[in-house]
Amino acid sequence: MIPPGYFRFKKKMSDVRENSIKEVMRWQKEK
Repeated sequence: MIPPGYFRFKKKMSDVRENSIKEVMRWQKEK
């Protein structure tokens, strides 16, 4: 049984992960 909003939640988490990876890359370039 998949709870409602599960896929939206999964997409949100993957978006957050991608954004944090980009942030880390930018931070490492500035260093």
